[in-house]
Amino acid sequence: LIHDITKITPFFLEAIKHIIDMESTLKENAFDLNTLKAAKKMGFSDKYIAKLWKCTEKEVCTFRKENKIYPNYRMINTAPVENERYV
Repeated sequence: LIHDITKITPFFLEAIKHIIDMESTLKENAFDLNTLKAAKKMGFSDKYIAKLWKCTEKEVCTFRKENKIYPNYRMINTAPVENERYV
């Protein structure tokens, strides 16, 4: 139904639903290590997690560091693939 009205692809609608579900999980599970790990893998910031947990960003950061959860960066190849044509 949402797809029919908005023409947003089901792939993106499912991705949005996954984010909304994680927000609900975060609200219900403040300072839960497994929930924090999952949220950080999804890219949630300490500031936003603090808002959902009703605490300060510093408290989230301290909890994260106490549990050895640190930022991770990866290179993503955004160059066009050889033999790929754009029409």
